[in-house]
Amino acid sequence: MDLSRPWVLRGIVIALAVVVGVVAYLATSGDGDEGPATTPAGQEVAGAEIVSEEELADAASTAETPVYWAGEIDDTQLELTEEEGSYLVRYLEEDDEVGAARAQRIAIGSYALPNPRKALNTFAETPGATVTEVDGIGKVVISPEAQKNVYFVDPDNEVQVEVYAPSPKRAMSLVRSGQVVPVG
Repeated sequence: MDLSRPWVLRGIVIALAVVVGVVAYLATSGDGDEGPATTPAGQEVAGAEIVSEEELADAASTAETPVYWAGEIDDTQLELTEEEGSYLVRYLEEDDEVGAARAQRIAIGSYALPNPRKALNTFAETPGATVTEVDGIGKVVISPEAQKNVYFVDPDNEVQVEVYAPSPKRAMSLVRSGQVVPVG
């Protein structure tokens, strides 16, 4: 093959672009095994409801996978959303509307994935991701696009846990403190 011909070089560049596009598509779609799970910020979610600590414990006791939360936080009420085996516990303030946009409140997601550890490891390889080891938890990954989102996997590799807080420092502080634990 004569690489000095312009049409050959253009063909190679186009072929590489197609391969890169396919790899990017596969890395961002599929069975949820390739990266972190998340509930999109700023979108309302149907099925959200205010629950007591007892109701949250009841829901967690019947769940097929662990449901994580950050314990009791003063001056907040618990909002629970369950969707396809994944759970989101959000800490609402008095004037917050149930099910409203997800921004600016502490939220703990427990996402049932086929292989949470593999998804976290793949996500950790994303350019710009910050990976930290935290005692008692192991690998913790901070999203390069959303520094307020911190991810880890439960010890039994059953769920990927997402901790969101209004500030990156607060999100990591919740994880490091050991406050984010299974309901129970």
